[in-house]
Amino acid sequence: MKRTRATRVSAGSDYANFWRSATYIFIALWTLLLTPLALWGLPGRERDPLLFRGSEIWPAASFGIAAAADQRQSRAGGADVDLNPIVDRSRLVELTESDAQRAE
Repeated sequence: MKRTRATRVSAGSDYANFWRSATYIFIALWTLLLTPLALWGLPGRERDPLLFRGSEIWPAASFGIAAAADQRQSRAGGADVDLNPIVDRSRLVELTESDAQRAE
């Protein structure tokens, strides 16, 4: 049987249709699999006591925002210089020991 030009175009068209359909199916499956992530968000205080330690919300005054802003404006160091570097590196330092340290 001799192939004609019409059969070759038809075969190429079927190939293109297959990949187009496969792409649409893949996109539909991908959308279905990612749909539950649309409801995902950051953890809340009631759902993650380990992260929030079950404490009350910190008041803005405990952050010391005004003092930190004044200190940053008057510093002579660069943007990547620590304002309060760790001096004693011979032992472990707990960086989140108090509320003030966690707010830094």
